[in-house]
Amino acid sequence: RAKALFRRGLARRGQGKLEEAGADLAAAAGLQPKSEDISAAAAEVRRELAEAARAQRQAMGGFLNKAAASARTEEERRQAAEEKARHAEERRRDRLARAEQRQQMQTAF
Repeated sequence: RAKALFRRGLARRGQGKLEEAGADLAAAAGLQPKSEDISAAAAEVRRELAEAARAQRQAMGGFLNKAAASARTEEERRQAAEEKARHAEERRRDRLARAEQRQQMQTAF
């Protein structure tokens, strides 16, 4: 039974069906845990799956990162505009306070 699962796993790996190959090789390794051939083939399939997942994330990551970067820059622009408005309001208040102080000083003398 383990030999059949091992061979089917190798065949599926050859066909590019890495998920099924991984499942077959894991089942074969469960039946014969000391087999070096099964362990090596299973490790190779896991490596290929990880590499395929990494490539897929990288391919889609560029697209997804653009949207995230765009949203991030939009948020940064909004925050910068709010900060600018806040500073302008503070300057306006300071000018009004100084004008009131001058007016009080002039009326006092």
